Formats: sequence, structure tokens, C-alpha cells
Amino acid sequence: MGFGFFHHFDHTPESCVRADAESFHAQASQLRNRGGDTWTMAGLGEDETLNAASVSSLHNQVISVRMTAPIGKEAEASFGLDDPQAVVTLETGDGETHTLQVGAQQADDNSYVFSSSDSPYYVRVAEFTGSNLIDKTRADFLEAPPAEDGATGTESTQ
Repeated sequence: MGFGFFHHFDHTPESCVRADAESFHAQASQLRNRGGDTWTMAGLGEDETLNAASVSSLHNQVISVRMTAPIGKEAEASFGLDDPQAVVTLETGDGETHTLQVGAQQADDNSYVFSSSDSPYYVRVAEFTGSNLIDKTRADFLEAPPAEDGATGTESTQ
């Protein structure tokens, strides 16, 4: 089975001004580019720090998606795109919006149905690609909190 690019648009991370990720597992994570490689997230608490590497990883994943197989141009209810499991919306500085949707998982090979607003085609993408977008949560975009001082995880036996 051959792999080919299904969704690919040419822009730099700096030209992406907004990235919204939404799935069944999490509230929407609204990411905004404040210039260059500096991102912020809506609702970020004072004690929370955005994990820039996670934002960059999501961005890199969604700007170029490989399909495992084409399905066709006709939508079917079985695709699960009427109520997608994950939606990623990217907006560029010139006002272009690109919407990606992950639908139903396929029983025969665990791939997922995938669509892009940039294409009239429906395709299958690898299980990893689909599940990575579906399982993404708000916490995935945050730095882990620092360990508390004095917490060693061991007890004294004296």
C-alpha cells in the first residue's frame, strides 16, 4: 500500500496566526501566534506555561498529512464526519482557513477517515495520525508543573 500526501499547504510556522484543536477528549485548545515562534493559549492560567514544543509538534503534524488510502469524493454517514472525533482549524496571516477533521476508525485496519477543507476527497490516514489528534488534550500543550521542593518520594527509616 502506497503512502502519499493528502493535505499539504506551504507556509511557515510564523505565518500561522491561529490553531484551534478540538476533540472528544478535551475542551478546545485555542492557540494564537503572537509573532514569530511565540504562541499563547486562551485561558492560560498565571501558574501555567505553554509547552512550545507541543504546539510546534501539532503544527508540523497537521501541515502535511499522509494518507494510507483514498476513499472518494462522496461523503457517507459511516465516515463519522457529521460529528468528527477531532477538528483542527489553522488560520494564516493572509486570512486563509484550513480545517482538518478526523472521523470514524475503520475496523479492517484501524485507520481513520480524514478530510481537509482544501480537498474534495475523503481518505484514510494511519491509526497514529488519527489517534494523536483525537487524544490531544489541553494538558498536552502545557509544561509539566515543577516538582515541589523537598519532595523526594522516599521515606526515612531512622
